Amino acid sequence: MNDPIAFATLLIHLNKEISFSPEDLEKCKPFFKIIRARQGEFIIKPGVNVHEQYFIVEGCVRVYHHDLENDREYTLLFGIEEWWISDFIAYHLDLSSRLYVECTHPSTLISISKNDLHALYKMVPAFESYFRRKLERAFAFNHQRILSLQKDSGEQRYLDFIHQYPNIEQRVKNYQIASYLGIAPESLSRIRNQLAKK
Repeated sequence: MNDPIAFATLLIHLNKEISFSPEDLEKCKPFFKIIRARQGEFIIKPGVNVHEQYFIVEGCVRVYHHDLENDREYTLLFGIEEWWISDFIAYHLDLSSRLYVECTHPSTLISISKNDLHALYKMVPAFESYFRRKLERAFAFNHQRILSLQKDSGEQRYLDFIHQYPNIEQRVKNYQIASYLGIAPESLSRIRNQLAKK
């Protein structure tokens, strides 16, 4: 780990959730790796085996599926500062990826492999507690998102989106936001115009 500022960001984030001793934090340093990605760079593409997950120090990342038959993109998730990102389906189920994970903005990421993470669990048990909490919240978030897509209006989904992802609209394209919300880009423009008039 050769970037003390990026690593300090990760440590501050970790200590918001679980109290780690300075000794434990020092032990974990060799397990993490800094990645700097350009705008438009892919971290993961379909067909690859996924063994790592990534903490976003700065930047913005999008996870999406490209339906080649209909030439249509479906955005599953955006990741912003202090989020963890990957193709978690492939990561947890040991499958080849079907998703793209792309930096929509220049990004600094910290990666850890699955094997290193499991070794870290044994060395520093607090990490297992931290990642269990993270997984539980992600599970609840995904269920909430599915429910929202089924019952909420496009306007309500947009309001929830800008609350969940403050200031992200300058870092992603309108059609990407629309695909995340499950609406057409024209509908997104109409919703923004209606909200501006209120």
